[in-house]
Amino acid sequence: MVILLDSSASVPEDVFETTKKFASDLVKRFDTSKDRAHVAVLSYSQYVHTERRFDDDPSQESILKAIDGVNYEGSFSRLDSALDILHNKIFKKKHGARSSRNDVKKVVVVVTDGFSSLGIEFTKKLAGTLKRTGVNVFSVGTSGRVYKAELDELVSKPSEAHQLTRDLTKGAFTKDEVKRFAKEICGKKE
Repeated sequence: MVILLDSSASVPEDVFETTKKFASDLVKRFDTSKDRAHVAVLSYSQYVHTERRFDDDPSQESILKAIDGVNYEGSFSRLDSALDILHNKIFKKKHGARSSRNDVKKVVVVVTDGFSSLGIEFTKKLAGTLKRTGVNVFSVGTSGRVYKAELDELVSKPSEAHQLTRDLTKGAFTKDEVKRFAKEICGKKE
């Protein structure tokens, strides 16, 4: 699973800190180890930062430390660059990605408000490339004014099952919301 955090100016810094808490809470719902779930963490704004790859220490402690260490950039929103790096670098075996066996899911969780500097067409094209290679794309909308049209193009189908949205200026996601979302990622119904 890749957690992709939007650290652009359209996401207020206090909301960004709340998205990091969500990412940590989500990771805690998974059994992360050498033989179980692997987690990569990236952030993006004007630049894309690989905070950890799949071949880094798979311990939950290491993953949580990487999430905690993600910095707020507060610049442009280059979601297009982040999606391109996911496809061309992160989901590659040489960077620790596992093969596309039936029992290994490729998942991206994009935590964003859905606004990207280059617009919906670039998101649609690059997300489509990821999805065609078997990556299941989820989004976590972070504000009351998310750009739903772009999130709908970003995520896998059915889009309702691949999205979780909350205005984080009014409060964080609940434990039950995180639990349900983790089950959606795993493909389990309650």
